[in-house]
Amino acid sequence: MSKLALSERVRVAVIRAQGLQRQAAANVLQSPLMRWRPGPGAFGQLVIVPQNVRPCDPSFWAEIKSGSFGLSGNTARLNGRSPFDLQAPGRVWQSNLHGFSWLRHLEAADDMAAQQAARGYVLDWLARPSIQRATAADPAVRARRIISWITHAPFLLEGATACEFDALGRGIAREVSILSGTWRNAGEGYARLLALTALVVAYLAVEDRERQLGSALRQFMVELERQMHSDGGHLSRSPATLIELLLDLLPLKSCFDTRGLTPPDGFTIAVNRMLVMVRYLRLGDGGMARHNGTGLGDPASLATLTAYDDRPLPAWGIAPQSRYARLEGGATIIVADGGGAPPLAMSGEAHAGCLSFEMSNGHSLVFVNSGAPGSAASDWRAVSRATASHSTLCVGETSSARLVRNAPLEAMLGAVPLQMTATVTASVTTHDTGQVFDGAHDGYYQRFGLVHRRELHLSADGRHLRGHDRLETKGHDRLRRDVPFSIHFHLHPDAMCAHAHADSASEHALVIRLRNGQRWLFRATGATAAIEESIFFTGSSGPRPSTQIVLRGASAGVTDVRWQASLDETSPA
Repeated sequence: MSKLALSERVRVAVIRAQGLQRQAAANVLQSPLMRWRPGPGAFGQLVIVPQNVRPCDPSFWAEIKSGSFGLSGNTARLNGRSPFDLQAPGRVWQSNLHGFSWLRHLEAADDMAAQQAARGYVLDWLARPSIQRATAADPAVRARRIISWITHAPFLLEGATACEFDALGRGIAREVSILSGTWRNAGEGYARLLALTALVVAYLAVEDRERQLGSALRQFMVELERQMHSDGGHLSRSPATLIELLLDLLPLKSCFDTRGLTPPDGFTIAVNRMLVMVRYLRLGDGGMARHNGTGLGDPASLATLTAYDDRPLPAWGIAPQSRYARLEGGATIIVADGGGAPPLAMSGEAHAGCLSFEMSNGHSLVFVNSGAPGSAASDWRAVSRATASHSTLCVGETSSARLVRNAPLEAMLGAVPLQMTATVTASVTTHDTGQVFDGAHDGYYQRFGLVHRRELHLSADGRHLRGHDRLETKGHDRLRRDVPFSIHFHLHPDAMCAHAHADSASEHALVIRLRNGQRWLFRATGATAAIEESIFFTGSSGPRPSTQIVLRGASAGVTDVRWQASLDETSPA
């Protein structure tokens, strides 16, 4: 987090200028003379209702009745008050509150009292003019609110009075009208796509909005094609962002089908590619690989998404644009990161995990990255993004990419961006004996004069993984001083690790025991092996203590560390 270089300052200035330009355009379009105003204030007749594919938790209503309002891992006590009167326990909690996505939990409760409470909360919100400020007025939050209100309109309006019906209709109309002029102010990446998605959903759901639909759909497609790679990955390189996008886009797709309209070809192609990429990045336990800001995720959401697509995975070797590699042998799956940092404006959640990997065998996770913490543990976010929190090599106790501290840019992106000024190469080859991932990056060259090369060889039966980590200078010269390095192998919290008998004085051996009874023997030469504490940030109840194997040494210019993990022949396959 050192001072920005001239080229970086220029890049930051360009991002800020683009943001100011979008804001100016949004201010003009937000003018009452420019905004579309639907009739006398009513939104119009809803002709379709989007499908909700996000998982529901009926116990949310029971928690409310007991006086708790829990969102995004944080809980606030109601004490007889409206949730909109509470001091928010966190920014994400507040955003989720004003986004109203939690209405789905109340609908799932199948309780008339829950329905009345849900309608009461929405009407309470609408009766508060000052609530339009700050978090509630954020375009992404407003977009989520629009989608939530329209999706759950039948639930909210069943049994409502004419006055309540009119209040909700006018509320939706006002929100859509404001968003149509302010969506350009949405944050770069997912937030802007969400804002445009909400507009398309709104115009599809209401009759006689073909002109507005056509305009919003064109803007939506431009943004979708700009953000999505042709391999189905997102420009942010975040598997978590893919999940969130699909949970919004699949209901949008069903809106087209219900209206008897054909969505743009590019939309259908993008959604199908994204569904493939989700399965490509999924490990044997059913969860997503923890790369670039991906945390716990929701198993039910993943199960829902993967049910939409069962085509064979593409034989990429490595995803062409997203730069993730998937190796499979027997019951073993490895997902490795063979790419650099995403564009600066989309790197607010990115991690410095270049050449890191995760490995599962069957339903069990063996090697993992520490992952991204939930909002209730946001103090750990900077630590989780460091290279040392990933299963890869770290030089000089620093990261291969660095956080860019710039107050105006942070305010614009809503997060601290990450930058990696490095060349990254990666490829996968398949042989009769298995698959080989071969990658390299020079993220440490400017500071230490070293290049990291990594080779992972997974056997065809999935019972053996051989690794080779190499540090070298570009000219293969000796450095003026030795530079310390560490190679981290974070273990899932369910795994236990202990030292084992080594076959030679130069070898270090450890045994990894999994909960399912499997034993993996880990051996290494070229560095000293130690068992150290770690933190797994993506536990369902928050960060959990875990264990990591760390290989430590010092490099004078060319250093080779070889290691292997083999499934004990007596262990269950």
